[in-house]
Amino acid sequence: MKPRILVLILMLSAVALAASCRRPPPPEPIWQKADVSHQQLKTDEYQCLQESMTGTRLGIGTKRRISDQRLFKACMGARGYRDVTPPPAGD
Repeated sequence: MKPRILVLILMLSAVALAASCRRPPPPEPIWQKADVSHQQLKTDEYQCLQESMTGTRLGIGTKRRISDQRLFKACMGARGYRDVTPPPAGD
């Protein structure tokens, strides 16, 4: 086998191994409040998301706004919602 092909195979194997060790993202929070419509929940989530924006993150050719999750959760709590997201399996 040619050395270049062997190096390529080893590099691809290393990338695949590294990707498989990555933790899955946390689940989306599930918010609960008595007598609230789905539309009102989405409106409140959007408003809290806007209020929790703390800055921007620059990437290659991109500029993204980022949200502070602590501020977002505090905002939803102040509006009377409870986070009822089940804990991840294994924790």
